Amino acid sequence: MNIQKWTDHQLEKYDRFKFEASTGESRSEPLLLQAMGLGETMIFSMLLDHGWDPNEIFGDREYTILMHCVEYYGGSLCMKYLMEAGFNYDRPYEKRVNMSLCDIDGNTALHIATRKGNISCVFLLLDAKSLAPVKRKNNYLETPFDIATKRSKGEQARRFITITDMLCRYVM
Repeated sequence: MNIQKWTDHQLEKYDRFKFEASTGESRSEPLLLQAMGLGETMIFSMLLDHGWDPNEIFGDREYTILMHCVEYYGGSLCMKYLMEAGFNYDRPYEKRVNMSLCDIDGNTALHIATRKGNISCVFLLLDAKSLAPVKRKNNYLETPFDIATKRSKGEQARRFITITDMLCRYVM
């Protein structure tokens, strides 16, 4: 990450993020999430590169950054960067994205992406070094495959049939 190539506006935002981190004056969500919400991929990647925890759990649903990415920013550059940087094997194990973490309902990021019908997100998660827990059941005893199969009838059938086909390759 070359900070010298940043614009004055990006440097100002970076300084604000550093100030909030040092004083504890940031909002209730983690700085990684704030950067993602603002679409600041450079700041987001800098925070990851400087050791911010991509597996931090926050909020009443007990989401991780990855789960929040999937739920609200499925196709964003930050999601793609999180998937790429989060599985960099040069990082210490505890600083890689943990795809097995669950929310309060037992859903992994793959469950959430499947429920939302986000084909690109499901693809990114499945393509992530085959670490996606495709056979894990949530608290309702549903795997991501079960969710896609149930939703493959109705208005958005084609989207969920595509997801079901993708999941089949990893489950079977």
